[in-house]
Amino acid sequence: MKKYIFCCLMLFSVFSLLAQSVGVNTSSPDPSAALDISSTNSGLLVPRMNTGQRTTIASPANGLMVFDTDTKSYWFRESSNWVELASSIGLKSVNGNATFTPYNINPKRYIWELNGSHPTGTSIALPQAIIEDLCADEDGCKVTLTMTNWGAGITESASFSGTFFYTNAGGTRRWRASNDISGIDGDNAVNHIFSIFSNFYFTDATYAVNVGTDPAVGLHFMKWNAYPVSAIGRLIIED
Repeated sequence: MKKYIFCCLMLFSVFSLLAQSVGVNTSSPDPSAALDISSTNSGLLVPRMNTGQRTTIASPANGLMVFDTDTKSYWFRESSNWVELASSIGLKSVNGNATFTPYNINPKRYIWELNGSHPTGTSIALPQAIIEDLCADEDGCKVTLTMTNWGAGITESASFSGTFFYTNAGGTRRWRASNDISGIDGDNAVNHIFSIFSNFYFTDATYAVNVGTDPAVGLHFMKWNAYPVSAIGRLIIED
């Protein structure tokens, strides 16, 4: 009988803990938090693992977070993607894609960068899901091109901005820009939508020397060499 009463008391204690906030180093955890940790001389240490171990986690839950010892950065799971967190900026890369670096300042603003490490003719493919999410509605999206380090002693940014509209209604991916340029994405024609000093381009085609076709769906951010290699270009798309 005593063992039965003891087991009941233990179960009651466990369920009581599950029904309220748990505090570590605090006797009054915040009621809005399931776990409230208080400390002035230590922090929270999340699970640490290498990239191979992280990417082979079985059925990772949305919001799962780990520290990758190979990239030396935090990663969290969002839908079917592993998203890397950069220091102080936010999103650094998706699924470890090293071809470009998109910084997600907030859920509706993205930045891509091309710099001296990218060779002439480099063309970054912009994620189709981002283009359709930000630009395929009644108010379109704002597209900004900026360029810095484009001359000796020049560090300020030159920029160009415009509004861009995109739609895939009826299976045809049409677009139009505020400079009155329009086209069809994937129609075997190359159209440079916006450009800055003939050096960085927001375009509807992958760039290749002497190739003037656009057979595939997708928009790109392109670098050309009209200015010194030191020039840094950024493409900003925001809803």
